[in-house]
Amino acid sequence: MFVSAPVKKSGVFAATPIHNVLSALFSVRVDVCALGKLSANGMNAADCIVALVTAPAEVADELASGLVHGRLAACVNIVPGVSSVYRWEGRVEKDAESLMVVKTRAPLQRQVVEWVHAHHPHATPEIIFLPIIGGSPAYLAWLASECPPEPGSRPLSQPALAGQEARV
Repeated sequence: MFVSAPVKKSGVFAATPIHNVLSALFSVRVDVCALGKLSANGMNAADCIVALVTAPAEVADELASGLVHGRLAACVNIVPGVSSVYRWEGRVEKDAESLMVVKTRAPLQRQVVEWVHAHHPHATPEIIFLPIIGGSPAYLAWLASECPPEPGSRPLSQPALAGQEARV
């Protein structure tokens, strides 16, 4: 799988492999005609991104709530029942996990990674970012308003998870 810009053939956008994967993964149709458009107020949709984070089911809700409360994410969807197969320390492992679909902004990537590392039970949690290449202008504007970028600074608050002290 590779990520590339949409390909335009004879005035029509053609789907690239990432669109096919996302459509299959989330059972949605990717509207390739809307690619590259600006959202409300002329903000480029590329400023909005999705982070995919996997976590044990028993901590996914707390992680998602912490990201939203800390204004590092506008919304986090938790997809339960994901089965992860991976190689770790020379062995093939299989775990039942939840997939968190985190909607955030590109300037907050570093802070999202730091926060997840600080609160996730795994030493090397999966945290990957994907661009949002289009969408509802109203939704993207809402997302941007809920995750104000603060370049060079930490988030206003980093709520503690159960049994931990708050981080500032």
